[in-house]
Amino acid sequence: MNTEEKNKEIDINEVAITLEVDSEVIAKVRSGEITHVLMDISEDNQNLV
Repeated sequence: MNTEEKNKEIDINEVAITLEVDSEVIAKVRSGEITHVLMDISEDNQNLV
């Protein structure tokens, strides 16, 4: 692997992603009713992430 390829690698432990959700979702996360939030990243929007 050359230097350019190494620079393109991302350490998932150093990445933060922010999601905007309704207050109802936040309440359900706090109560434990929701334990996972899934995101669908398509080819069209992957550059936004």
